[in-house]
Amino acid sequence: RDLAHFFRKVMEKTGWDLTLAQHFLQAYESEFRLTEDQYHLFLYRISYPDKFRKIASNYMNSRKMVLFDKSLDKMQKILEQEPLKKECISFLQKRQNYVSYI
Repeated sequence: RDLAHFFRKVMEKTGWDLTLAQHFLQAYESEFRLTEDQYHLFLYRISYPDKFRKIASNYMNSRKMVLFDKSLDKMQKILEQEPLKKECISFLQKRQNYVSYI
């Protein structure tokens, strides 16, 4: 869970850079090898729209009927990054086919 959380944070700040994603996972796996099940779980965790859930939850739990500009800006950023995120996840799924697991 921690790996997926940290990975997502780094990728969001770097525009879901595929080269960085590959280097990131290679560096991690040079120290801590992921099993196939752990890799699947990692992919599921980064695929989950956590930021969208947080914004929607914040809106639903507030007593205000209007979205704040800050929330709208965050939502716009999520929508802009979504194609890059999907491309990165697709890349990582293909990468999985080349990695031999223990």
